[in-house]
Amino acid sequence: MFTRTADRLNTTQQGVSQHLKKLEQQVGQALIGRQGKSFNCTPAGEAVFALGLSRRAEEKRMRAAIEVDDKDVGTVRIACSGIFAMLLYPVPMPWIGAAPDLRIHLEAAPQAYILAGVLDGRFDLGVLGADPGHARLDARHLGREELCLVLPADALAAALTFADLEARGFIAIPTGMPMPTTC
Repeated sequence: MFTRTADRLNTTQQGVSQHLKKLEQQVGQALIGRQGKSFNCTPAGEAVFALGLSRRAEEKRMRAAIEVDDKDVGTVRIACSGIFAMLLYPVPMPWIGAAPDLRIHLEAAPQAYILAGVLDGRFDLGVLGADPGHARLDARHLGREELCLVLPADALAAALTFADLEARGFIAIPTGMPMPTTC
């Protein structure tokens, strides 16, 4: 019996015997009665066993109580591009109306800032242009973003080349300070 117990606990038979002796010394009574190679729990052993099971159940109840995550309470921090933030902003409004203790912090930011923020815990969720390929992150493809080129009507009269577009100028997305918004 001690051999099976030692195997289950990933220890030696001698280790199990030593732990049992120490426990018996603490309790001041024998916890098992030996009969050859088998044993039975003494009344003190039954009481210690019952107490151990009770404490294990208490610990499970305590863990269950503190690990509860109420989806309608707390703050969720999301970071994404400014354009995506404008699309995303109206989505959580019904959730907030139904859950007044839920706060959603939506921040428009550059890609590098979003990635750093998810890694250091400032954001719970980040939307990036591509999978960052980082071991600590789980990335899921959301979809494909379509871009639309808008030019004056007379510019579309002839076929445009990329050089023609470059000659018209370029509007860059600012990489300066992020723009926080709280819903």
